[in-house]
Amino acid sequence: MNAVISASDIKTFYSALNCLSRFSDTFWLQCSRLNNGQAQIRLSAINATNSAFCMFVFDPDFFLSVATQASAKIECQIHLKSILSILRSRGRTVERLELDLTDSGSECRFTVALHCQHGILKVHRLTYEPKRGLLPTADPNPPNFFCIAAATATEWTDHFLSSNRNGEITFACTPSTCVARSKDDDSPDPKGGLRRAIHTEVKIAVDEFREYAVLDACALTFSLREFKATVALAEALGVALEVNFSDGDEPLFVRLRVENAVAAEFVIATTRPDRTNAPDKEAAPAAVARSVSSSVAPPAARETQRQTESSDASIAPPPPVRPPVESTPVNPVQAQAPLFFPGASQPSQPEPEEQTQPLPPSPQFVQPTPVARGGDPGEFLAPSESDTESEPDPAAPRKRFKPFF
Repeated sequence: MNAVISASDIKTFYSALNCLSRFSDTFWLQCSRLNNGQAQIRLSAINATNSAFCMFVFDPDFFLSVATQASAKIECQIHLKSILSILRSRGRTVERLELDLTDSGSECRFTVALHCQHGILKVHRLTYEPKRGLLPTADPNPPNFFCIAAATATEWTDHFLSSNRNGEITFACTPSTCVARSKDDDSPDPKGGLRRAIHTEVKIAVDEFREYAVLDACALTFSLREFKATVALAEALGVALEVNFSDGDEPLFVRLRVENAVAAEFVIATTRPDRTNAPDKEAAPAAVARSVSSSVAPPAARETQRQTESSDASIAPPPPVRPPVESTPVNPVQAQAPLFFPGASQPSQPEPEEQTQPLPPSPQFVQPTPVARGGDPGEFLAPSESDTESEPDPAAPRKRFKPFF
């Protein structure tokens, strides 16, 4: 495959790659041969959670020249960071950009060549992985549709602050109104409570749309990060956004058309807005209002409330009396000596309390060290005659322990 892009179209090609980087770190390149001998190139990417898809289609009219020698479709996966860094630092002296994909068996490279002024040629050879791309299988023509200018979409999406990749936005559309609101969640607070997130709601007048055709009322929630990337690309290219959608749990389709040579399509997964926490959200303000009203009530009302609570307590039946629970006596646990002591080769033998008759002499075992029994380490040394006759001086320094090894 060989394709040449003019200097005026390099910016469009770079904007497409930059938008793909908002979805994934890699992209799929697909080149298919047309009937007239030319080729069509497609660039696509899918995010890590498989919930958003992006694809750009470049027709032969976009290139100065494009051709492929392979009769079958070419598909491969390329890292985005490398090629973005090459095009970002291209400068203003680039006259044309050449893309070449070679598969000679011994060397498989994706070559990016920058033809600059004064005959300067910058060549970058990147590796790629032969891999088939993924395509969505949803219905591409949902019933609801609207078309909006990129500047208008940017104006109301800037109100939604998303500091992480999990930010979501909800569309609530009817045949005569359109409301965009951020998903209202409770985030856990480090101190143990719940911290209410910022809730933003923007009402969009139907007159601001170029076209607006919504048949029935619907609401759908989808990712804000991928939708903002789509709006930013439309504003950079100066085109309008064409949005097709249905109710929740059905994908959202966003389409862009740049003249007659480049087309972009985005598919974003949606869900139904969560209504399970609605009773709790309504009950919380009521509980706060009751607590505030009771705290600011006059003294007479507080006294009446206390008398009512005391009368209710006196009328209430006494709690049932539980029979006493008999505890089972627990036998005292006798402390057992450890099986082995440090430094003892055999266990110590307990001495009998009473001996009615002399026992035969038994072999002498090595007794545990006094250190193991909590005694003085100096007692482990062999006693001398002076030590046996005189009592040790408590003020004398303690003897050092004599190790075995």
